[in-house]
Amino acid sequence: MGIKTWQILMSIILVYDKNHDQILKTLAQLEKVKAYNFGFETIVSFLNPAPDFEDELRSYYPEVVVEKSVKKSVAQAKNKAAMICKSNELLFLDPVFKIPPLMLLTLYQQKIIHKDYSILTARQQDTNGNEIISAGYFSQVPIYDKFPNIIQSIYNWATKDNSEISNVDWICESLFMIDKKSFQKSGGWYEEDFFMYSGIELSSRVLEQNGKIGCLNNVVFLNQYAPERKQPLYIPKNWVGLQNKKN
Repeated sequence: MGIKTWQILMSIILVYDKNHDQILKTLAQLEKVKAYNFGFETIVSFLNPAPDFEDELRSYYPEVVVEKSVKKSVAQAKNKAAMICKSNELLFLDPVFKIPPLMLLTLYQQKIIHKDYSILTARQQDTNGNEIISAGYFSQVPIYDKFPNIIQSIYNWATKDNSEISNVDWICESLFMIDKKSFQKSGGWYEEDFFMYSGIELSSRVLEQNGKIGCLNNVVFLNQYAPERKQPLYIPKNWVGLQNKKN
């Protein structure tokens, strides 16, 4: 009997940045998703060269695609991985989450059901059950090229409502699901500067193209390494500010 193959419905992209243990723990969790007969591929894009770890991955997880080092930025590593994805739905995932298989499947299913959303994410909580800011809105205050200490007045942070999906202006990059067409149309991740909150920047470009962004309120991922969420400290020079909050 031949090996049964599944249609690849989703591409999960992880970036290796000297986070050996976190990558292995995430891959071990993703193995459990296979029990649900859900077709997905996993791509580990290496920011730093690590030949021994690459060999380890190929040995323990031969189906995982290993993308060679780019030696520049996390954004470039993500973009490089996206170029070889075989599915139409891309999930950029930081290896920091406890991943309940049903939550991952629900995230995918909701993205397919709500095809009008270009980007979708889920709520995040820390290990103590505290809500982590993972999505939000741009205020009506214009965003300029230079920032004094006025970040707090620029953003209105999203709060969970009672609807199935909150329509938001941006989501964080740690759990970022986007269809390939929207990703390619937006130009992908911004590579020229180090930008910790790159999800906000990419979200702004998707919004400019009339894309829709949502946060699932009934799906929660546990972020096991969550620091206290703070406001963005750095905005790329080419940031295009959205002066009006989308309805």
